[in-house]
Amino acid sequence: AIHVAREKCVRLHREAASLNDHSAPQEHLRAAARHLAAVEKWLIPPKPGASTSTFFKSLDPEELLAELGLSHLAEGEDLEDFLEYFAASIGVGELLVIAIPCLMQSKTFRHPGTFYITSDRLCFRSSVLGMEARLSIAWSQLEWARLIKSESSLHPVRLCLKQPIDIDAVKVDSFDLMIFDVGILAQLHACVSYFNGTGLFDMVPESKIEPVEYPASPGIGEALESGPRARMSAMTPEEMIADLEELSLVWELQRRTTIWHSDWRAPFLPHDYQKAIKWMAVEDHYVPHPFIPEDIDVDEAAESEEPPIREVKFLGRRRTCQWHVVVDESSDADGWQYAVDFYLEPQKWSSEVRGFSHVRRRRWQPTFLPDVSTDETPPTRMSRRLNSTLMAEKGVSPPQVVLEADLGVVSLELIKNDLEMEDWMGAGHLMAMQFKDLRAYNIELGPWLLGSDAGQGSKVQGKLRSMEMRVPVPPAPMCPKESRVTCTWHVVTDESRVLLESVLMSLDVPYGTCFNVIKCDTFRVDANTGHTLFERRLSLEWVKSCWVKALVEANVPKEIKLDGLKFVEVVKDWAQSHAVDNSVKSAATAATRRSNDSVKSSPQVRSNDNSTRSSRR
Repeated sequence: AIHVAREKCVRLHREAASLNDHSAPQEHLRAAARHLAAVEKWLIPPKPGASTSTFFKSLDPEELLAELGLSHLAEGEDLEDFLEYFAASIGVGELLVIAIPCLMQSKTFRHPGTFYITSDRLCFRSSVLGMEARLSIAWSQLEWARLIKSESSLHPVRLCLKQPIDIDAVKVDSFDLMIFDVGILAQLHACVSYFNGTGLFDMVPESKIEPVEYPASPGIGEALESGPRARMSAMTPEEMIADLEELSLVWELQRRTTIWHSDWRAPFLPHDYQKAIKWMAVEDHYVPHPFIPEDIDVDEAAESEEPPIREVKFLGRRRTCQWHVVVDESSDADGWQYAVDFYLEPQKWSSEVRGFSHVRRRRWQPTFLPDVSTDETPPTRMSRRLNSTLMAEKGVSPPQVVLEADLGVVSLELIKNDLEMEDWMGAGHLMAMQFKDLRAYNIELGPWLLGSDAGQGSKVQGKLRSMEMRVPVPPAPMCPKESRVTCTWHVVTDESRVLLESVLMSLDVPYGTCFNVIKCDTFRVDANTGHTLFERRLSLEWVKSCWVKALVEANVPKEIKLDGLKFVEVVKDWAQSHAVDNSVKSAATAATRRSNDSVKSSPQVRSNDNSTRSSRR
């Protein structure tokens, strides 16, 4: 009876369409035929080996298009790609309906690719940097498909399977398709309704539909581990794969020792900072590439001739990879690009080395091998104990003590809290007072970095931050009135001391780029007097030789001692201002307490209290 009713609906729809009878409920007849076909399919399952299209053999392609509300079946490159990758399993009479660009996501991966819907089955293929993932499931294996809730601008559709399947060596019983276009979402709804009998908007128990958060723009590390960043709703699979390949590039950075030398090495200047590890990724600035193991030795990585990476977590699992240099029209024969500094803009780089080419970079791209490891334990490397000071880390000459002073009674905890604050430039902060005393301006202060945030550039304990500024220069022959200064600040604390360290280079002073001035200020409490003691140590790091080395080593300690004496006075003034503030607060609190006590003890208040108690009785 259901079969007869479905054929009658199909016949009435054809007649109304041929007569152009707009009074007939054509859409309702089409929907009724589709719904009756789904019920008939459910009551009479297809025989083993029979395709889904066999059940609908009475419909030719034109009728199928009419039933689905489509203008044409998939063709062109979509059809060619489908035939290339899935030809071996194509069934008799199978029709490719649509090809959908999407992200396929499970709990552990997010693959960019194309989802193919045919009259027999559902197929998916993704290929990124030699890593390929495929699936092919019959419509009979699909339990249901539903649109799920999400804060993302994309449209996630969850497909629940009757039995688990393997996707990229991961067993899943459901997965999500991230659909970019509402129009494609409507086409998918029509196909699921027609071939499976239930649409994307039918009811499903809440226990089976859990809202999932899908970050629209994950960071580089998350994107490489799980899948690409869907930054635009109109991105095609090719654009997503290109974006993922761009993120996987590892940039090798090098700096020339001097413009008169032809040897290159890992970046070594103070303001290079994290770039010292040499293997970087590019976001809004250079950062250590997330593929680099967290426990790798920085010197070992900098000395490596190729990315020191053999296995990475990529698209949900650990994979073995090989590296090759990218060579194109923007580079020389070895893949190098040259510039004055480590710019982000591609147009500032040249394929030829020039007189003022101080730095160079090149790209390494991975190719993932088929014999991958499934062990989730990251590879370990020999790591060394972190040093407590930059002086010890750099291995410079033994520091000399240039100043010792007694600061009086100053809270070590107060110094620690102030130096570790993010906002050094706020009113009343110690470093803001110090910069004011130096008459520094055009100050650009970077954020604190520590632990995993500092990446492989952090080779010491504590916290690090970079800074650029302009400061006046004391009168001296051939010296300008002011100079640009790059600085790396280092703060490390424990229960017994606070250490403030800085590495400075003056960029405009003659021969100022030949050496770094490393100052290490230590605050500790004298157990006998309870006073806070201050000690300044100095060391010079020579990055290249010059004829004024002896002169610099003779004069710099004197200047650093005078600077230390001024800093001691700044610390005392800062501590005194905090002591005054605390005294004012204490006095105000005491006055408020006395005022409250006097009010409570007044006759009027006592009378009111007695009246209140009487009324309660």
